[in-house]
Amino acid sequence: FGSSRRSMLRFGLAPRPERAPAPATPRRAQGTYDASCGGRLRRAPRPARRLLLHYSTLGLAGLELRRFLRACARSQRPGFRASKRKARLELLQRLRSAGVKAYPTVWCPDGFGIVTDGDPSATSVGRTLPHLSGEIYGQEVSSMLPVEALRWALATSPASAQTGAVSGRQILDLCAAPGGKAMQLAELIGEGGVLVANEASPVRAQTLRANLLRGGLTDFLLLQLDGAEVGELAPAAFDAVLVDAPCSGEGSIRKDPMALDRWAQEGHARQLESRVSLQRKLLESGWKALRPGGYLVFSTCTMNSHENEEQGRWLLRQQQSAQVVDLGPMVGLASMTTEEGFLRIWPHVLDTDGFFVACFRKDPADGGNDFPDMALSDRGSPSLRTLEPDDAASVRTSAIETLGAWPATSGTLAEDPQGNVLLVPVLNEGLRRLSRAAAPGLRVAKRGPQGFECTAELKLVVGDPLGHAEADELAALHAEVGGGLGALSLAAELRREGGDAAGAEKLLEEGLQQGGALDVIGYNSLMKLRSARGDSNGCRDVLQEMKRYGLRPNVRSYTMLIAAHAACGDVAGAEQGLEELRQENLKPNAVTHSALIKAYLKAGSLDKADAFLSGIPASVLEPKHLGGYTLLIEALARKGKAERAGQLMMQARERRLEPTVVTYTALMKAKAVAGDLAGAQKVLADMCSYRLEPNIITYTTLISARTRQSDMAGAGQLMDQMQKSRVNANLFTYTALVSGCAALGDVMCAEATFDEAVEMGLKPDVRLCDSLLAAYVKVGDYAGAKQKLSSMQRWRINPSRLKYARLIDKQQDVTGQTPNIVQRPSREKK
Repeated sequence: FGSSRRSMLRFGLAPRPERAPAPATPRRAQGTYDASCGGRLRRAPRPARRLLLHYSTLGLAGLELRRFLRACARSQRPGFRASKRKARLELLQRLRSAGVKAYPTVWCPDGFGIVTDGDPSATSVGRTLPHLSGEIYGQEVSSMLPVEALRWALATSPASAQTGAVSGRQILDLCAAPGGKAMQLAELIGEGGVLVANEASPVRAQTLRANLLRGGLTDFLLLQLDGAEVGELAPAAFDAVLVDAPCSGEGSIRKDPMALDRWAQEGHARQLESRVSLQRKLLESGWKALRPGGYLVFSTCTMNSHENEEQGRWLLRQQQSAQVVDLGPMVGLASMTTEEGFLRIWPHVLDTDGFFVACFRKDPADGGNDFPDMALSDRGSPSLRTLEPDDAASVRTSAIETLGAWPATSGTLAEDPQGNVLLVPVLNEGLRRLSRAAAPGLRVAKRGPQGFECTAELKLVVGDPLGHAEADELAALHAEVGGGLGALSLAAELRREGGDAAGAEKLLEEGLQQGGALDVIGYNSLMKLRSARGDSNGCRDVLQEMKRYGLRPNVRSYTMLIAAHAACGDVAGAEQGLEELRQENLKPNAVTHSALIKAYLKAGSLDKADAFLSGIPASVLEPKHLGGYTLLIEALARKGKAERAGQLMMQARERRLEPTVVTYTALMKAKAVAGDLAGAQKVLADMCSYRLEPNIITYTTLISARTRQSDMAGAGQLMDQMQKSRVNANLFTYTALVSGCAALGDVMCAEATFDEAVEMGLKPDVRLCDSLLAAYVKVGDYAGAKQKLSSMQRWRINPSRLKYARLIDKQQDVTGQTPNIVQRPSREKK
């Protein structure tokens, strides 16, 4: 295995973006979701007949229809977009270290998909430091298409061809929440430009603002208006407009399994008519707000033509100045455009969510207005005054000294009567009426006796330029600025995982109290913290308080109560929690069942866990029940019960639960512990036949099995296979290899492997050092072991914790000198 050492080091120093995995093969069970991404569809979608007939008119029939339905039954493929404003060096490498493997998208230069490997933790990009600091934003890859279409249209416009430069643009996002596309649009405004983001819902607008700030945006105006009114307030004021309209969401069936079923519901025709009417009002408003020569992009995440092509045709009939921009020439997307030049993405074509995009240009001869630029504070507003140059310099200096950076902006610093310093964008006269409906600006500082103090909003905008912030601090900052209950819960959970359980609970309680009256979601967040530390009494207290305030606990509430009992191995308490759930006429779900299985396993009752899992009716099974099978197979693996583990895997398949990499790895471990190396290798081959990529745990399990049988050649082949698959070895992998060398008495090989781990940037732990010392003791080289033990002090490993340290000292005590000193072999020729 030493032959792969240099190439592995090169890969570790210069990682490449992960390539997109091949689409799932038909050998997978059709009509089920993988559990890896939280898919919830229990069956293949069976859309209403009239919907299928409608899709057939769009070219979706026969084999294409079958491919479409299979694609709809797969789990949503997660993704993210990197921020040009905030992304720091080695972003992909840092994400990989956090367990996120990414591959680039074709149509968005800053967009990436995520390889899940069947591991749920691999998709949790929202918990990583790059996401919490605003370097990236989690976003499904097809949803990046509308802004990329606008980017392409602007880049190929006649005006751009003549000037070749991008001056400050005024861009409107008419339906902006939660903010992913708005952050993309902000990269198109250029120096001196302004983004206007509109969201009618106050709650969603607050979340939108927090997300924009975390993305590093400063030159934006946030509106809370009915989108249909914006065009009247700012006619011909924008160079570009995005109308990402509310829709039926058929393209998001991987996220919402009921999306296609709505066609069979009573009143669907009336609901569809209402949505079409709303979309036309938004289109009309967006068109009024567009300048002559400007571009409007209309997009939805649905698949029917009523909300897509027919809306584009309606706009062309209503507006004589509207011209279709053919999106066919966009990179790699020509085959997905309609005859009219609209872009239609079916889920089975690119293995993404479905999407529709249309782009229009307003005839330059339509007339328009030129408006002078002016700052909000230059309008003679009595509430704001422009900050003096010296004070403005002090604010910037304070930010740089405190936070390490000052955001790039073309805005103006102004102060209100309360001493709040705001960063306000420069607006033209055409946006004057809109500014009256917007927040005055970004609060960057507060004047105090000792000077200017930076605000939470500015801290969120700047992010973590020096890379020193903790994850829970960034999440708490996002929650403080308005990120919502989700951000607050995440901050508390990260603080708990950091070891501060009391601080996590206090953070959540204070945040919930500041937010006003608690609801079920808030109480559940509190229960989650108590459940994680096994505080079943605390969970029951929360349940009782919910009932006192007239709130009805839901399935999640009781599930966390069961999980709290499970953490302590309290089977009776967990079973009682399940009975209470049923008495409330609630139906347990897969997570509830898994919590009870954990209770049985914690108490050592494998037979009870097995009987409970096998007794779950097939009618209520869902993909997440695979988690219960995986838990039980892992428990059986620790006992070496490979035969029963294999039977459970077959049972899961018979019940239409598709195993993931995690499940296969658990079965592999069971085979390895039982000494069935051939069986473990067969499990790997079976997993690969289903196009599942082995992860580091899979490889380490097999390498450990090989080294236990002194098959170092086989272990070396697995290391080479890891390198080809771009999977980096971890400490457990190297410990298994060093242990194998030690068992053979190969000191040189053990040292070489140990040194390779250090060169790969891994910090040795007790187990790895213990394995290396075992090699010296195996050949009786106690002097070499003693010397190596001394060198380990630099890693602050306590020698008294190493069993071989005691053995070496014992040998010296008996003989009065280091015994059995042998000549250490030279490593030069090795």
